[in-house]
Amino acid sequence: MSIFRNSWLRLRYILVLGILLCCYGGGRAYFHYTDGFSVSGISAPWTYDARWEVGSLSEAKRADLRDILSQKFYYLAKGTQSYVLASEDGRYVIKFFKQKHLRFPRWMETASSFPLVGDSLKRKRQRRSSKRDKIFAGCKLAYETMQKDSGVAYVHLNPSDWLDRELTIVDKLGLEHTIDPNAIAFYIQRRGESVHVAFQRFSQEEDFDGAKAALRDLFSYLEERSERGILDRDPNYINNLGFIDAKAGTLDVGNLTMDPMIKNRVEYSRRMIDHTAGFRGWLESQLPPVVEEYDAQIRRLERGPQTLNQGTYHG
Repeated sequence: MSIFRNSWLRLRYILVLGILLCCYGGGRAYFHYTDGFSVSGISAPWTYDARWEVGSLSEAKRADLRDILSQKFYYLAKGTQSYVLASEDGRYVIKFFKQKHLRFPRWMETASSFPLVGDSLKRKRQRRSSKRDKIFAGCKLAYETMQKDSGVAYVHLNPSDWLDRELTIVDKLGLEHTIDPNAIAFYIQRRGESVHVAFQRFSQEEDFDGAKAALRDLFSYLEERSERGILDRDPNYINNLGFIDAKAGTLDVGNLTMDPMIKNRVEYSRRMIDHTAGFRGWLESQLPPVVEEYDAQIRRLERGPQTLNQGTYHG
């Protein structure tokens, strides 16, 4: 009898372990095939906040926005802050914020009143709220002062009721979803090409002159951006840069902020040297003939603004 009981207990343990492993494996497989993207993942309870108002659009611009949103948007990629979907005509991207990093679920709201975990959950809520505010502030800054070099065509950071058509999005699995854009935070950009994609193309085509011109354009753009007092808080900000209509600009705007410190030439030079060193290493392995141009730009930067090469990349 005891042997039978022990065997049954072992079988139960094995079944429970098998179920747990299946659940874990299924979850990992789902995340792999979907990148974790879902309608619920970009949705969150949301109230009006005057800080994120950007002024009303003219009728002409509202019509343009409706035309953009009348297209289907197809899943393209994910970043640290958002999911990126490309418009059907290939000209725009829409970025939905990863709400799992920003929202505060109702169960956490309830549990924050409990003695043992309340303080910890309140701090967590504050961190998420602060993170959301910084991201929204960066998007608003890009829309209001950097439309040309960020490509940001519209930001929707408050609930609205005037977007009079539903938006069709297609996830990574090819499944269509219809959502109400009035109820979801997002921003729209002209589609650009990231720095790494652009330079990989230069490498494949062995277009060293094009790569050098693009590098000069990047340095010129970053200096001009710093002179406006605009700082990217992300220390690896080369990943946030790219080319929009063949001109250097900022593709990921969520970490942008106004900071007069970056106008200081010494501080700007230090950041440029420290934060682009990894990109130099990538150039060394993928585009060795371009490293000399990178080093020349750094030297000019250290000598002063009057010696910076104002080269232009024409695509």
